[in-house]
Amino acid sequence: MYSKNKIALIGMPLSGKSTIAKALSACMKVHYADLDDEIEKKYGSIASIFAERGEKEFRKIEKCTLQGLFKKHKDDRLVLSTGGGTPLCSKAVALLKQHCIVVWLRISLEALLYRMADDGNHRPLLAEEKEKNMKMLYEQRQDIYAFANIIVDVERKSVEEIVQEIKKATGIN
Repeated sequence: MYSKNKIALIGMPLSGKSTIAKALSACMKVHYADLDDEIEKKYGSIASIFAERGEKEFRKIEKCTLQGLFKKHKDDRLVLSTGGGTPLCSKAVALLKQHCIVVWLRISLEALLYRMADDGNHRPLLAEEKEKNMKMLYEQRQDIYAFANIIVDVERKSVEEIVQEIKKATGIN
């Protein structure tokens, strides 16, 4: 089906990208990377990057980190969990399209708001007025995520069901 040996998961914050990417990489016995974790290892917390440098600088860091991951895993099979806003940068999108089968983990706004109530993580773009900001991000990003090669609706599905759906859709074992 697809000739690329890397899968990138995109989607809203709280859509399950990290959880699904870990499970998918374990199932496929391939490398796993979380873009946000890689950024934090090198630059510190994402919240502090946003606070001290702003979103524009963060997106540059994100793109450079993405380039570094693709260079490091040039010949490796890889499952990558991106940040929710990674597709906002056209250069990051170009890198994802060049190197990966891109899978959008699609979820409804209602399900995100439900998950958000249980989320203990600090998310810079949702910091204050969380529900209002989540609605705004959701509306802004739906069209942006549409570049994905594959769309998987994740609501009311187990991690295993989602993993199997991605494997089947990509044709990668």
